[in-house]
Amino acid sequence: MNKAVLGTSFLLALSPVVASAEGFYIGGSVGNSKVMVSSEDKAAVASAGGSVDDDDTGYKANVGYRFTPNYAVEAFYVDFGEASVTDGVDTGTVDADGVGARLLMMAPFGDGFDLYASLGFHSWDADFSSTNGFNASDDNTDVNYGLGLSYTYERVTFRGEFERFELDTEDVDLLTAGVTINF
Repeated sequence: MNKAVLGTSFLLALSPVVASAEGFYIGGSVGNSKVMVSSEDKAAVASAGGSVDDDDTGYKANVGYRFTPNYAVEAFYVDFGEASVTDGVDTGTVDADGVGARLLMMAPFGDGFDLYASLGFHSWDADFSSTNGFNASDDNTDVNYGLGLSYTYERVTFRGEFERFELDTEDVDLLTAGVTINF
C-alpha cells in the first residue's frame, strides 16, 4: 500500500515538470490586431466626414527554445494586418509586418499551466498606399512586450496572449490564441 501511494505521489510530482519540459518548439497564433489610434485623431477624421478602421486579423509564427521551466527565447514573424483611414474621398491603407526576438519569463503553476511575461524587440516594415496615388514606406526596430497564459498537454501547448508592439509613434496591440508543438 505504501509503495502504491509513494509511486503515485512521485508521478504526480513529476507531471508539471514533464508538461514544462525544456527543448525546442515551433508554433503559430492568430487573433485581433488593433492600431492604437488616439481618440483625438479619430474625432478629427470623423469631423472631416471620414472614418478609421484600426482593427484587423493579425498572426504570428514562432520558433523557440525553453532553457528551464522558467525561461525561453523565441524568434518570430508577425503580420499586423491592415488599418485604413477614409476622408470621404480618398482611402489610405497601412499594411505592417515584422520579425523579432523575445525572452519569455514563465511561472509554472498547477498541472501544465504557465503564466508568462515577454520582452523583446522587432524590426518592422509598414507600407502606406492611398487611392489618390500617394505611397510611402517606413521601417524601424522597436520594443515589444506582453503577457500570456499557456497550457501544455504532452507535446502540445495552447496559448492565449496579449502583446504590444511599438512602431515609432504608434502602438499595435495583438490579442491571439495559438498552438506550439514541443520537441
